[in-house]
Amino acid sequence: MSVSIALGSAAQIALFVAPALVLLSYVVGTSPMSLQFWPGAVTMVMIATVTASFITSSGRSAWFIGALLGTGASFPRQILGYAGVLGEWELTAVTEKTLGWAREYSRPVSMKHVGICTRDGPEEKTGEIRVQISSLTSQLDATLLVEGIECVYSARLSNPYSGMMACRDREAVPLKLWLK
Repeated sequence: MSVSIALGSAAQIALFVAPALVLLSYVVGTSPMSLQFWPGAVTMVMIATVTASFITSSGRSAWFIGALLGTGASFPRQILGYAGVLGEWELTAVTEKTLGWAREYSRPVSMKHVGICTRDGPEEKTGEIRVQISSLTSQLDATLLVEGIECVYSARLSNPYSGMMACRDREAVPLKLWLK
């Protein structure tokens, strides 16, 4: 509702008020206005239009999409997660943006076994995680590479992202991820 009001107001200004002011300037003003805008203004309007299209095309949004847009999505992001049926593997990573508009993050990841069946202290594994967030479809796709084993993960926008992590020659396991 609020998005439709905001976009509707912007469309009314662009399509009605600006041309009406040009026509009114012939009657009231000393010199008439024109609709000839400088290239920077046209570029800013195009960027705003494309951004609004990306945000609203999925039909739903969340508070952190606005936060990502507000910060430029260039600050480090913390990824927390739990893998396994009982959440026995704790996953942590601090990622940084690697590509421009793709919202792709990549960084080393640490997996720690926090289940009750560990012997000689918790088992730890390290690897790399690559996360890609699509603002069009609210989709999170990730690739984990831990000790030479590559696993893929895909989930839709929710809190947390919930999906199944699939590794080659292994049964898929549940994985919940939080992005901070």
